[in-house]
Amino acid sequence: MKVGLFFGSFNPIHIGHLLIANEALHTKLIDQVWICPTPQNPHKKKRSLLDYQKRLDLCQRALDDKTPCIVINDFERFLDKPSYTANSMRYLLKKYTTYSFSIIVGEDNYKTLHKWHDAVWLMEEFPFLIYSRLPLEGEKVGTEQKVFYKHHQFFGCDLLDISSSSIRRRIQEGKSIEYLTPPAVVKEIKLSKLYKNND
Repeated sequence: MKVGLFFGSFNPIHIGHLLIANEALHTKLIDQVWICPTPQNPHKKKRSLLDYQKRLDLCQRALDDKTPCIVINDFERFLDKPSYTANSMRYLLKKYTTYSFSIIVGEDNYKTLHKWHDAVWLMEEFPFLIYSRLPLEGEKVGTEQKVFYKHHQFFGCDLLDISSSSIRRRIQEGKSIEYLTPPAVVKEIKLSKLYKNND
């Protein structure tokens, strides 16, 4: 089994995340995408993070078992905090000895990969699938898409201008988040009044 790992806070999950996961599948380089909510990202403020179980629940509602090739995996909840990708990968290698793993990451994060914990080991050991925005019609393709290793590669994606932080801000401002995240997620956020008091 070839698995693409999509790590993130998913605070909350939105349509853009699902689009990236789907496009990664269509590279034909992986058989499944595992969406892996991170309990505590070492590079993000903890105070703005919704409780892990609630974020996990929103991720599960977003998929609702309708996409067998895109699944939620909560293994990081059982590991030490903060959640370093290198530690997570070592855990997976021991647990899933017959699987091969790739790491799905955005172009901006890829450019700062050298700052990650155990970065050299990660870059040498694993393929990286790097998503970048597809050029608009008539727009010239940039020439700056350089990879650190030959087993890393870019894939184009129609990225939407949606972010979890913008969704949280809209909630706090009393604005609609319809169509920015799946209906089941919108419903649960409203019912449970999530993100009302978050930064």
